[in-house]
Amino acid sequence: MIWSECKEIWADGPREYVMHLWNVLDFGMLSIFVASFTARFMAFLKASKAQLYVDLHVPNHDISNASLPADIAYFTY
Repeated sequence: MIWSECKEIWADGPREYVMHLWNVLDFGMLSIFVASFTARFMAFLKASKAQLYVDLHVPNHDISNASLPADIAYFTY
Protein backbone atom coordinates (compact mmCIF):
# COMPACT_ATOMS: atom_id res chain seq x y z
CA MET A 1 0.00 0.00 0.00
CA ILE A 2 2.79 2.41 0.87
CA TRP A 3 4.67 1.44 -2.27
CA SER A 4 1.61 2.03 -4.47
CA GLU A 5 1.20 5.53 -3.01
CA CYS A 6 4.88 6.27 -3.67
CA LYS A 7 4.48 5.05 -7.25
CA GLU A 8 1.41 7.25 -7.68
CA ILE A 9 3.29 10.31 -6.40
CA TRP A 10 6.13 9.51 -8.80
CA ALA A 11 3.82 8.97 -11.77
CA ASP A 12 1.48 11.94 -11.25
CA GLY A 13 3.92 14.35 -9.70
CA PRO A 14 3.56 15.86 -6.24
CA ARG A 15 1.41 18.78 -7.36
CA GLU A 16 -1.16 16.64 -9.17
CA TYR A 17 -1.14 14.10 -6.32
CA VAL A 18 -2.01 16.73 -3.71
CA MET A 19 -4.83 18.13 -5.86
CA HIS A 20 -6.94 15.06 -5.04
CA LEU A 21 -8.05 15.15 -1.42
CA TRP A 22 -8.31 11.36 -1.05
CA ASN A 23 -4.62 11.07 -1.88
CA VAL A 24 -3.77 13.44 0.97
CA LEU A 25 -6.04 11.39 3.24
CA ASP A 26 -4.33 8.15 2.15
CA PHE A 27 -0.92 9.66 2.73
CA GLY A 28 -1.94 10.89 6.19
CA MET A 29 -3.36 7.51 7.18
CA LEU A 30 -0.25 5.69 5.98
CA SER A 31 1.95 8.17 7.85
CA ILE A 32 0.02 7.52 11.06
CA PHE A 33 0.33 3.77 10.48
CA VAL A 34 4.11 3.99 10.01
CA ALA A 35 4.46 6.27 13.06
CA SER A 36 2.44 3.91 15.26
CA PHE A 37 4.44 0.90 14.08
CA THR A 38 7.68 2.75 14.81
CA ALA A 39 6.46 3.77 18.28
CA ARG A 40 5.48 0.20 19.11
CA PHE A 41 8.81 -1.12 17.88
CA MET A 42 10.75 1.44 19.93
CA ALA A 43 8.67 0.61 23.04
CA PHE A 44 9.43 -3.08 22.49
CA LEU A 45 13.16 -2.35 22.26
CA LYS A 46 13.11 -0.24 25.44
CA ALA A 47 11.12 -2.89 27.33
CA SER A 48 13.52 -5.60 26.16
CA LYS A 49 16.47 -3.53 27.34
CA ALA A 50 14.81 -2.95 30.72
CA GLN A 51 14.03 -6.66 31.10
CA LEU A 52 17.61 -7.56 30.25
CA TYR A 53 18.82 -5.15 32.95
CA VAL A 54 16.51 -6.74 35.51
CA ASP A 55 17.59 -10.23 34.50
CA LEU A 56 21.27 -9.35 34.86
CA HIS A 57 21.23 -7.18 38.00
CA VAL A 58 18.42 -8.47 40.22
CA PRO A 59 19.92 -11.32 42.26
CA ASN A 60 16.72 -12.98 43.43
CA HIS A 61 13.82 -13.87 41.20
CA ASP A 62 11.25 -12.50 43.63
CA ILE A 63 10.95 -8.90 42.41
CA SER A 64 7.95 -8.02 44.59
CA ASN A 65 10.30 -5.99 46.81
CA ALA A 66 12.69 -4.75 44.12
CA SER A 67 14.36 -1.36 44.39
CA LEU A 68 16.73 0.57 42.20
CA PRO A 69 20.46 0.25 42.85
CA ALA A 70 22.25 3.19 44.46
CA ASP A 71 24.17 4.06 41.29
CA ILE A 72 20.97 4.91 39.37
CA ALA A 73 19.62 8.44 39.68
CA TYR A 74 15.86 8.33 40.06
CA PHE A 75 14.02 11.63 40.06
CA THR A 76 10.44 12.35 41.02
CA TYR A 77 8.51 15.53 40.58
